[in-house]
Amino acid sequence: MRTLFALILGAAVSWSVFWLWGALSYKADLYEWISDRQNDGWRIEIDDIVLFGYPNRFDITLENPHISSKDVDFKWQGAFLQILRLSYNKNHTIAVLPETHRFNIGGIWFNITSENLLASIVDLENGTQRIVVEGTKLRVENYLFDQIFDKVQIALLKTGANYRFQLSLIHTKETPSVKWKNLLISADLINNTGAIKHKTASFDLSSLVLENTSFSIDNISVFEKRGPTKLKEILIETGIALASYEK
Repeated sequence: MRTLFALILGAAVSWSVFWLWGALSYKADLYEWISDRQNDGWRIEIDDIVLFGYPNRFDITLENPHISSKDVDFKWQGAFLQILRLSYNKNHTIAVLPETHRFNIGGIWFNITSENLLASIVDLENGTQRIVVEGTKLRVENYLFDQIFDKVQIALLKTGANYRFQLSLIHTKETPSVKWKNLLISADLINNTGAIKHKTASFDLSSLVLENTSFSIDNISVFEKRGPTKLKEILIETGIALASYEK
């Protein structure tokens, strides 16, 4: 009995030491990542970083984060940002966003509310990375725009220097202002103009270029463009297609 107890106690102490070492290393890596982003021109302000999750997780909460960049004309702020990872799998990270937060693109603020909004980041083999952002009952609003989506999914697949992008918006019911239920946009993101910054995995929306772009509503193709096209032009053309869409 004493031997068994000693083995159990030894295993518990060993695992606790492993978790503490891993947690402190993970936290140090996060501080280093923040410092690198700040050196890249990002401004990141955080009230506190809280680490928990013992014994099987490394869960970090950034309290009251404010993230911005003049280079990409982007700002984001929320009450918290959680970064969750299993202690034995460093290749899969979950980011949990608050129910209410705000972001600014091009000088325009958007308020975001949702029942559930999180991102899954998976590092695969050969430098491939998959990022999937999913949310339910997502409301996007500002002084010009107010729309609620029952389900939203944004997917990015990074292979080498190439990105494949897909956006899916779902309404379960039609409304007087929205005549469609399912909207799907997919495209390849090109780095011709320096739009994609690999170290920060961020996008300069003003210079982003897409190709092999397809846009469908309720499984009906309404727009396709294979050649390189600036995002601004895509938004204008798809906006016209959406405004004129009738069943």
